[in-house]
Amino acid sequence: MGVRLEPLGARGEALLLAPGHTSAAVTDSDPFFETFHPCLRPQPTTPEGQGFAATLRDVLHAARECLLDSPTNADRRIRGLPPLDALTTKWAGVRDAIPSFTEQIGIRGAAVTSTRLYRGLAAALEMTSVDLPPVNDLATDLAARLDAVEELITGGARFVHVHTKATDEAGHTKNPHAKREVLEAADRGLARLGSLAERAVVAVTGDHATPSTHGVLHTADPTPLTVAGPTVRPDEVQQFGEWPARHGWYGPIRAEELLPLLLGHANRPVFLGHRITTRPVPALADTPEHLHIDR
Repeated sequence: MGVRLEPLGARGEALLLAPGHTSAAVTDSDPFFETFHPCLRPQPTTPEGQGFAATLRDVLHAARECLLDSPTNADRRIRGLPPLDALTTKWAGVRDAIPSFTEQIGIRGAAVTSTRLYRGLAAALEMTSVDLPPVNDLATDLAARLDAVEELITGGARFVHVHTKATDEAGHTKNPHAKREVLEAADRGLARLGSLAERAVVAVTGDHATPSTHGVLHTADPTPLTVAGPTVRPDEVQQFGEWPARHGWYGPIRAEELLPLLLGHANRPVFLGHRITTRPVPALADTPEHLHIDR
């Protein structure tokens, strides 16, 4: 079939490569809601994706036959367990050139990572990164990440992204008390952000909401945002959470608006229509091209 799977770790994830196809315009077969839909039939989203969609359907049928005959499923049948009989696919795409973070934003970016996803994003965007495997004590874990932030700033980074998956994973347990305990540990781990905010603009938020009840994975509910720094005007909100955040100074902020907002507080915005780099960027660039004049 001209495809191959490259395992990505111990969680059953893999990268499916189809070098014989130039279009990845197909739908996902992963239903993402285990009790709502079965495995879905890949369909082309453009005429160019028809060949890959047909190949992908053949691959999924062949994978099921292999899985059903596997020793693992033979053992599961003996124990009265349902077979693990489906390979699901999602997020098809064609690898293309990606401008670096500096090219897109105008300043040097860095990241403190803990998963393959964020390590990959940092590498693709040519961001300096420090990878710290997560530890069980979230307070200790986040404190170590703040130490790495300090080092990256000292090394010249002007934007540092720090991510933790602990809050998301706690939400997926569907145990509200587990999520509360993780948030309390995060509070302790982020205690030093106050001192960092005396000399840098600091933002704390989430990339999505993960309810800790019922079966849905993620929702579109607004996530709270706190911004602190030498140039940030305080408002009357005294707590970090969805309910108090609705009274905040900024009002609702879309994800695409956040970085320009932070750059404005850092006195690094590019005014609308002002071009100092070859591609539009939201930040006053670190290294613009200077005009050298001989005297």
